[in-house]
Amino acid sequence: MKKLIVIMMAVMMATFGISFTANAHCDTCCDPLKIARGCESAATNADCLSGPFDFDDYSNAIVGAETEDVEDGYQYTDTYCALPAGKTPCVQKAWFEMCQCLVSEGGPWANLIAGNTVDVSMEILVNGVAGDNGVYWAEYIDTNLIAMETYVSSTAACADTTGLNSRFIGDWTFYDADDVVVTTLETGGNCAVAAANRAVKFVATPGQTADKHGYVITTTDVTNKLDTWIVDIPAMRADSAVTSRGDVISVRVCFTKGDEETGGVCGSCEGCCCVVEIGTLCCDAEADSCCVYHPYVVAEDPYGNWGTGLVVTNVGGLVAPADMEATLTLTDAVGVSVTATLDDFDGTVLMTPLDSLSWSGGPFTGGACWLKIDANFAVDSYVYMTGFGVFGAGTLAKPCVTYGSCVSD
Repeated sequence: MKKLIVIMMAVMMATFGISFTANAHCDTCCDPLKIARGCESAATNADCLSGPFDFDDYSNAIVGAETEDVEDGYQYTDTYCALPAGKTPCVQKAWFEMCQCLVSEGGPWANLIAGNTVDVSMEILVNGVAGDNGVYWAEYIDTNLIAMETYVSSTAACADTTGLNSRFIGDWTFYDADDVVVTTLETGGNCAVAAANRAVKFVATPGQTADKHGYVITTTDVTNKLDTWIVDIPAMRADSAVTSRGDVISVRVCFTKGDEETGGVCGSCEGCCCVVEIGTLCCDAEADSCCVYHPYVVAEDPYGNWGTGLVVTNVGGLVAPADMEATLTLTDAVGVSVTATLDDFDGTVLMTPLDSLSWSGGPFTGGACWLKIDANFAVDSYVYMTGFGVFGAGTLAKPCVTYGSCVSD
């Protein structure tokens, strides 16, 4: 996933200087999303989503908000799983402020001036841990270099979708978790990554002179107060034999002073670093889902003949009855929804008539409806018809999914 990083630096020097006075931190322009990788059933097969994932690939960005929580596995684009309910589609970027680590934490600069060179290095983390944990670099960067751009503010940087026109130039060296040089990356169609291809970090190749590597601060950067940078993070891939559903992927990005030849004692110093979350690996739905639905129930029958009995069951056993909670969403035939909460479980199975629940929202039209159940436990459900004093037919729930628009051109 190519990652975009934004660097905020407070401009204090009147003519050509940029000094750092704020606290160091980094954050993303958008909420980290679910990455459609890492949970394939086999290392190499026709269904394997084997391509590298690309954080800032605009062609794979979510183009419309979905209606279901993505954690239980829904349809997704090439890079991301479905967008969670209530989230706004957004091209992923992140901003990075260097002030604290460059000055207050004894970093290599007191300021930046035109002509200074800045180098960048990156390391992949899985669940906050560096090492050989199943996610590896999957894009060669010596040819296209590392794209970046400078902006007047983080707001402008997050809003821009025109691409990155500047570069960190030079050569970089990839290393595995044991600091052994990696020369060949797995950029093809295998979910399994061979030991020799497991690059987890890269740094500027030692021995490059100051005019052959890094990004050089320009007079325009200083004059126009372009103190916010976006830096492209190269694509990565997940080895599905190593990673697990729910693994959180981050990248540790470090900026170093590059005014001298790379390498040596000072050339290996990390300078200013920050960890930015890329996203969480997801996959197809698993057997234990926290969301199920019934495509047909009857509620508040206007004729008074039929009703629906509901059974909600905790099939996972990991949440105690006292802590169980489920939100019911009932949608009528014209699309109006009402909600009710179940939080009075005295066991792992609860039975109740739908019409006995307290619903909020509306105005609701009784009759044919559909019912969705969101729970904080692995849930299954059963509904049955009741009418004219007798027990009617029943059906089991279905796992929640995100359906397509089904609209043809």
